Amino acid sequence: MKVKMGSPMADAPKSMTIIIPAYNEADTIAECIRRVKDAGKRGLEWDIVISDNMSTDGTREILEKIDDPVQIAEKVSAFPRKARYM
Repeated sequence: MKVKMGSPMADAPKSMTIIIPAYNEADTIAECIRRVKDAGKRGLEWDIVISDNMSTDGTREILEKIDDPVQIAEKVSAFPRKARYM
């Protein structure tokens, strides 16, 4: 497919950052990351950032063992919903 310069697709972003908030997600975080990766990049360069909100269930340890690099941003907050607002 050819894209004409000046068209909406030509001006579309070439990269994307996916931010996943997490708080005690040890049971689901690896599956969540796998599904994001399985969705495909569709020609974009992208990063995955996990906003960990002081998990106490081993979420951080699971993230550190994942083969593909993900960035871990640790948010210090007493409220899980605040992990979304980094």
